[in-house]
Amino acid sequence: MERFNTRIFKYREALYDSYIPEKPLHRDNEVRRIMEILKCSIINNIPRNILVYGKPGVGKTLVINYVTRIIKNDEGLNRNLICCYINCKNLQTRYRILAEILKSFNIHVPVSGWSSDKLYLLLRDKLKDTNCYLIVVLDEIDEIIKKRNDSILYTLVRLNTEIGSSRVSIIGISNRVDFLKNIDDRILSTIDGVKIIFHPYNLEELRDIIYERVKLALNDNVIDFNVLDYVAAYVMRESRDVRKALNIIRLAGELAEKEGSNKITLDHIKRAIKHLDVKIYEEIVKDLPLHYKLILYILVVLSNEGRRLTTGFIYSIYERLCSSLNIEKLSKKRISEIITELENMGFISCKIVNRGRYGRTREIHLNFENLEAIKNCINILSGDFDEKERYNKKTS
Repeated sequence: MERFNTRIFKYREALYDSYIPEKPLHRDNEVRRIMEILKCSIINNIPRNILVYGKPGVGKTLVINYVTRIIKNDEGLNRNLICCYINCKNLQTRYRILAEILKSFNIHVPVSGWSSDKLYLLLRDKLKDTNCYLIVVLDEIDEIIKKRNDSILYTLVRLNTEIGSSRVSIIGISNRVDFLKNIDDRILSTIDGVKIIFHPYNLEELRDIIYERVKLALNDNVIDFNVLDYVAAYVMRESRDVRKALNIIRLAGELAEKEGSNKITLDHIKRAIKHLDVKIYEEIVKDLPLHYKLILYILVVLSNEGRRLTTGFIYSIYERLCSSLNIEKLSKKRISEIITELENMGFISCKIVNRGRYGRTREIHLNFENLEAIKNCINILSGDFDEKERYNKKTS
């Protein structure tokens, strides 16, 4: 990749998620284990699936991409090896996943118009003719299970019984250890494989990774070590997500460049953190299901007004909002569950309050400290509901 030097950056790409280093730091055991499993499967022609778990930003995708790249270039394996990486957040249906795998064989299919069964037969016949070993990496595999599209897993594993000497292995990557709990037993028995857990980096490991990437990405003397240590300590305390640390440094560098500065200061870092927090809230809110958005909208607006929030009061407002938007309401029990899930996602915190003879209730407090994040969330949510209201008026 061509490098364009600027005042701050000499290789900006080293701070992006997509960058794969020469060798991932502090993941030797995981690299060795995954390499052993894949090599053994390829040499013995006995496919094994691998399920990789760990919090965001602990190197799961990076390690898998690194290992598949190394294995693909290993001439000693003497096998036609094809690796297909799929992010299930973007590609979730059986049709789109099969179409993406076919691209690895230079077979391009239309966005729509064909049946997924036709794509399956195309892939099956190609595998029969090619005598290859296909590794399908399904990143954020829990997304297809959440959307009830998990039949694709059975489809891919079933291929091994129909493709002659070719073989297919699946590597599933997930942030959740429990993502298989709601999967159909028939599919579970086919997809279940070797489980590998990626534990979070400690502070020293985070520092090493940050220093390594900064050395590649930034010009000399652009940022001081004490500023980098601040980033490492902040991320260690907040999430242990190394991607967030790199995003903070990249954004801080862009701020410094925009202002004509020759150095990234602590002030640039703090402003970058504030900006990223707003963006993270926005992205999460956009992807929430409708009724989650309704409840969050109520919480944000009423919290902004300084109202005391309880489950019963929120439900009464929710009922009125559903009625005005012509949306079928959920039960009070389900809304209570949604409030709990919003708490688990970090949007709110709840505490049980004893009201004497009136019983106990749950008081809810919004966790947003950033006023810009609150304002942006209100804009996103109210925009969704305005759209719904316009549609209702148009169809009534």
